[in-house]
Amino acid sequence: MKIGMAVDAEDRLRAYQTSSPYRDYSLLEATKVNNKRKAEALAHQLCSRICEDRYGEWFKMPLDVAKVIIRGLQENREEAYHSSDLQLPLTQPCELSP
Repeated sequence: MKIGMAVDAEDRLRAYQTSSPYRDYSLLEATKVNNKRKAEALAHQLCSRICEDRYGEWFKMPLDVAKVIIRGLQENREEAYHSSDLQLPLTQPCELSP
């Protein structure tokens, strides 16, 4: 799965879908944070400690563990909902049903 930062997680997902002929990506988790660079660096640091493999922003690890890490990055909710909302999306290719 990819753990990275985006201003708009849905827009980032659409960009990945455009790059994939199978349109096989799905948004698994997105968390609003005040400082997307700091949150992304921390997420990468934490995920690197427990993942089976890593290539850049792509991590091979259990989804439930990644979700706990991403949710844990949520900063003060009151401050996070100002016009400068930023998101840290978690995406991965999804399985297509036959």
